[in-house]
Amino acid sequence: MKQVRVGLAMGSYEDEILCEVIPMDACHILLGRPWQFDRDMMHRGMSNEYGLRHNGKKIMLSPMSLSVVRSLGRKQTKKTNLTMLASEKEVE
Repeated sequence: MKQVRVGLAMGSYEDEILCEVIPMDACHILLGRPWQFDRDMMHRGMSNEYGLRHNGKKIMLSPMSLSVVRSLGRKQTKKTNLTMLASEKEVE
């Protein structure tokens, strides 16, 4: 199995993690149980926050608020009216 070190930054939390490379249709980093275990994470279920100590600092990772998610969506969804048509011969 191929592995690669990847830099990761979330707010004030910056780290380097070892990721296993697997074939996917999308390009994502999935932070799962190995990452949580290695960082001795504390998960708060009701608020969906993750707490850890990193470089001597206590860090709390919280989900983005709905208003922030919506504003990011508005900024990234500039739709262009691009219509591509092909004739029957071109499709064949």
